[in-house]
Amino acid sequence: MAKDSTFSGKHQVNYRGKWLDLSTPAVMGILNLTPDSFHIESRSESLQKTIERAGQMLTDGAQIIDLGAQSTRPNSQRIDPQEELDRIQNAIEELSKHYPSAILSIDTYYASVAKFAIQKGAHLVNDVTSGKLDPEMLPYILQSKTPYIAGHFAGEIGKVPTHSLYKDTTDEVFSDLQKLTERFQATEHPSLLVDLGLGFGKTLEDNYELLGNLEKFKALKHPIVIGLSRKSMIWKVLGNHADQALNGTSALHAVALLKGANILRVHDVKEAVEVVKLVSHLK
Repeated sequence: MAKDSTFSGKHQVNYRGKWLDLSTPAVMGILNLTPDSFHIESRSESLQKTIERAGQMLTDGAQIIDLGAQSTRPNSQRIDPQEELDRIQNAIEELSKHYPSAILSIDTYYASVAKFAIQKGAHLVNDVTSGKLDPEMLPYILQSKTPYIAGHFAGEIGKVPTHSLYKDTTDEVFSDLQKLTERFQATEHPSLLVDLGLGFGKTLEDNYELLGNLEKFKALKHPIVIGLSRKSMIWKVLGNHADQALNGTSALHAVALLKGANILRVHDVKEAVEVVKLVSHLK
C-alpha cells in the first residue's frame, strides 16, 4: 500500500497557492483543438469557438477546462511538439484572459508544451502517458511542483490491443501507479492525481475490470481522475457509436462516482454535473 501523501485523508488539489476542493467530485470539461478528435462535437474550429465552448462549460458547472491539441483516438496521427504549440498558444492566453478564475489543464505528453502552457496561465498538466513518451516530462513536473494528472499507459498511442497486455489487470495497473506515487512522494510533490487510463493499451474487458475495481485504487491516497466519456468501451457494448453514447456515459459515470472517483473528465459537462449532484445526494 502506498505511503501517506499530501492527499491522505484530504480531497484537495493545490494549484498556484489555491485549493480545488474535491470533497464533492469535480467535472473536467474536454476542449479539443484538434481536427480529428473522435467525438466531433468536442472539436473547436476557431479561437472564438474555443472561447465560447469554454464559457459554456464553466456555466454548466465545470471546475476544470482540459485543453488538448493532440488526438489520442485509435488510428490517430501523432504530431510534433511545435505543431501542438502552434495550436494551443493563442487559446491558452485568451482563455486565461477571458476566464481568469477558471482552472486550466493542458492535455499533453510533451514537456516543452507543458512548460509553455504553465508559463502562459495553465494550472495543471494532464499526461495520458505518465511521462513515458517524453523523458523530460517527469523531471520538469517534479522540479517545478506543477500539479500533474498521471494517466496509466501501456502499448502505443492510437493502437487498441487485440488481447490483454496483463496477467492481472488490476494488480499490475495498481502496481505501476503505486511506483509513480512513491516517486512523487519522495520529492514531496504536493499535487499528484492518478488516472487509470481507460482505453489506453487496454482491451474492453480490461477497462471494465478496472472500473469495477476502482475503489481499490483509493489505497494510493491520491485523487482519482476517470476519463471514459463516449469511449468505445461504451458504444461497443451498446452497439452504437460515440455520438450516441451519452446515456451510457452517464450510467458509467455514476458507477465511477459510487466507487470513489474524484474528477470526471467529460465531453458533456451539464449531464456529468447532474450525475455528480444525484450521486452526492445519494451518498
